[in-house]
Amino acid sequence: MDKIASYNLYLKSQKGSLEAQIAITKSELDKALHSAINELGADYRYKTADEKIALVRTIHPKIDEAYRKLCLLQAKFARLRDIPYAIDKKLELLRLKYNRRINEKDPGDSNA
Repeated sequence: MDKIASYNLYLKSQKGSLEAQIAITKSELDKALHSAINELGADYRYKTADEKIALVRTIHPKIDEAYRKLCLLQAKFARLRDIPYAIDKKLELLRLKYNRRINEKDPGDSNA
């Protein structure tokens, strides 16, 4: 169980690292995206936000690459999201089961 608990700590660390990377990448991408959208001419004033984003991603490959990186980080985070919590619950259930078995074998505690 110690190895599983250690692995769970590793997963929690990875999850936290991914959350930080997502926050930083999203912040940087938002700055670059809004800056590039503001640089668009008056011809694009009546375009929807999605159309402007698509246009900026087409014009600026670095912004498009940052968007892809953000999507990949979010996908990795989605895969890890609930796994540490599930492992914690399973370990807790195993500990309870183990403690019950120990208590059942100990005859002195049953009359208390």
